[in-house]
Amino acid sequence: MVFARSSIFKAVAITALATLALSGCAADQSKAEACDTARSGLDTLQADLATNFSNYQDDPAAAVEAIDELAAAFAENASNITNVEVKEAADNTEGVLSTLAEQFAAFVDDPESAANADLTTTATDLQTSFATLQAVCS
Repeated sequence: MVFARSSIFKAVAITALATLALSGCAADQSKAEACDTARSGLDTLQADLATNFSNYQDDPAAAVEAIDELAAAFAENASNITNVEVKEAADNTEGVLSTLAEQFAAFVDDPESAANADLTTTATDLQTSFATLQAVCS
């Protein structure tokens, strides 16, 4: 079970970290502002997430807390977006990120009963939703 737990953890960590790097936005000011809002403050949280995920085996609760903080921060960012095109992509990403945070917490609490396939699927969905947001913002 340690191998499966480690594999799920790695998939979640890689997906969460890799998909946070949104590229620059187009010249359209309101769209650019919306994209900047989506990214606001995520660099620090991304660094915290990387640190806590690297210490996951020793302190899984810190990894859960880090992903919860990231999900909450992104939810706050998404709530401040008014550009329709960016809002749709950001809201979708926020929903998937929140689901991932919930599933990851359940996995850490009880890796034997957590739906590992659901967690893996949600991690893939998160990657797709961030890619969509990145495309909107490029």
